[in-house]
Amino acid sequence: MGPLVVGCSGMGFASLFAYAFLSAFSAVNRIPFAQLCDATASVACASGLMLRAGAAGKGLARPARRRLCFFHFLGVNAMKNGMKLTMLMALGGWLSLAAAPAIETLAQRVQVHRLDNGLTALLVRRANAPVFAAVIQINVGGCDEPAGQTGLAHIFEHIAFKGTPWIGTRDYAAERPLLEAIAQTAARLDAERNRIHPDAERLKGLEEQLAGLQAQHETIVVKDEFDAIYKRYGGESLNASTSKDFTNYFIQLPANAFELWACMESQRLLWPVAREFYRERDVVGEERRMRTDNDPGGKLMEEFFAIAFQAHPYRNPIIGWPSDIQNLDVKAAEAFYRERYAASNITIAVVGDLDADVFRRTIDRYFGRMPRRPVAPRVITREPPPAGPRVATVYFDANPQFAMGWPKPTFHDPDDAALEVLARVLDGGRTTRLEKRIVQEKQLALQVWVWPSAPGEKYDNLFMIWAAPRHPHTAAEVQAAIWEEIERAQKQTVSDREIQRVRNQLMADSVHKLNSNLGLARELAYSAALTGDPLYIDRRLQELLAVTAEDVRRVAARYLVPDRMTLVRLDKRSRAGAE
Repeated sequence: MGPLVVGCSGMGFASLFAYAFLSAFSAVNRIPFAQLCDATASVACASGLMLRAGAAGKGLARPARRRLCFFHFLGVNAMKNGMKLTMLMALGGWLSLAAAPAIETLAQRVQVHRLDNGLTALLVRRANAPVFAAVIQINVGGCDEPAGQTGLAHIFEHIAFKGTPWIGTRDYAAERPLLEAIAQTAARLDAERNRIHPDAERLKGLEEQLAGLQAQHETIVVKDEFDAIYKRYGGESLNASTSKDFTNYFIQLPANAFELWACMESQRLLWPVAREFYRERDVVGEERRMRTDNDPGGKLMEEFFAIAFQAHPYRNPIIGWPSDIQNLDVKAAEAFYRERYAASNITIAVVGDLDADVFRRTIDRYFGRMPRRPVAPRVITREPPPAGPRVATVYFDANPQFAMGWPKPTFHDPDDAALEVLARVLDGGRTTRLEKRIVQEKQLALQVWVWPSAPGEKYDNLFMIWAAPRHPHTAAEVQAAIWEEIERAQKQTVSDREIQRVRNQLMADSVHKLNSNLGLARELAYSAALTGDPLYIDRRLQELLAVTAEDVRRVAARYLVPDRMTLVRLDKRSRAGAE
């Protein structure tokens, strides 16, 4: 480390602070000092560009990253005040994981509290501002839906915002019989629609009856009250998401609203009301039409996963198949909730300015009310190895694009980390192989993206590449160019410079993800739900940093082979074909 500061006259406080801090961080976390410097410089340059973009407009150039000394590392000569501030902010992200006067690792900061009912709660205290972020991760996603009920996890996520017997209603006693009447009428209407020869008059009568009940129900409902309460108390980023593997709910609030959050969230986990279910079902159906049926990218992805997975539920769209959405009902939603939203299936992660004792008492008081109940084991059909390549074409009135993928193991297998590094060698910046050669130099494609684990991580998944050809070039030309790069990665080890770039990128990404309260809470909750260990995020980073150039070559040769490939092209139907 000595040569880094030799000859640095005029090293200021910020430079000395950075040097001392990163030296300590390197020693405590066993990360090579030079690697840490490069990663932090990446963050500073990227963040500085973002900071200056609003004022400078177009024509920004990437600041040079020099590791001659910390005087240059902080960019006192090369960067304006905004960049210096950004650099210190980046360092502050790491510093927030350390408690004065001693530097603590993330493992030392995470407090794990397990309730008797099986729920796991995680806390990382950050006292730099009187706020907190909270994530509730449910170990349930699209893969857990019963046959014929695809889209159920997603629609229940919508319903969870509709309230409880106390939130979202003016009079639950009067509302409850109306909800039952709506469910019964909707069930009769669905049954009539599903007949081979439905009766038009009966359909019309049931539709009018349902509309009348829903209009009556609207006079009792307090719309969006769940959101409104949070906003009144300073809530931000209130949202939720459903994936193939998980469902999560998240928000940021002032620290003094922690008990309010615990009360609100425990209520909807204990006593959700399937309010406005059939209206929400119509909303989801329209969402599907917009994002899948009428969107070329959405249509391609749906077809791609349905072909790549012939047995495993990763083949099903998260939003659901059209006929399944049309037939989802309140009974199915309530059964799904009882079966899957058990306390032992829930992980809570909170990051912010909260006292640990207050955190535990509040979690116990509100979430401890959830009964302990077993979660029915879910038998997931394993995807058999492909018997050969799978190739298909989707016709759509849009510019061509395609997706190609190969089956691979998930995070349990050591090869998974090497495949993620391979993905970053191929894609992940303007100097990566596919971007540089296919998009920039040859100009064969408008975009090329690589996903190392699609469409989920809980089960074996796909190494996936997507591309959009640039007119007048064809998909076949782009595919040939991609195969050239794959074969190069299979036959030749990647350069030390490429491996170092990926390591720098990994470190920089880690800083960005963990810098905010919400980012850290999401990473902790996800890691705990996926692996059972909230600190897997740290272990995963070490696995990725340990990948060698030979590991990358080996996994490219083992997994990315033509006989195991799924290829789905989206193209316009020819005039002759249309006729």
